[in-house]
Amino acid sequence: MDADNNDAWYVVRNTRGVTGFVGPGSKPVPLTEAELAALDFGGEVSYEFAEGDVISVTAGVWKDTVGTVQKIDTVRRTLTITVEMFGRETPVEINFSDVKKMWD
Repeated sequence: MDADNNDAWYVVRNTRGVTGFVGPGSKPVPLTEAELAALDFGGEVSYEFAEGDVISVTAGVWKDTVGTVQKIDTVRRTLTITVEMFGRETPVEINFSDVKKMWD
């Protein structure tokens, strides 16, 4: 194991709550080819939103907020919506999974 890997393993090992996730023992076990193939590394993203759509936030700190889609970022899987706050339109970034379309 080279110095960079030793440094990375030191950080992982000394981050609270991570070692239980990585697994017991002195070194993590690498993923198999089948496990890697099952992971989604930014393939095709499907979404039902378009700019100008009115959406409702279903989770997080903005839950139950209604906003209008201004921008769609398929790479980060986020929407930028505008919400009214203190009488002004304010942009807010929300994950695709935290919103639903109000109507078609």
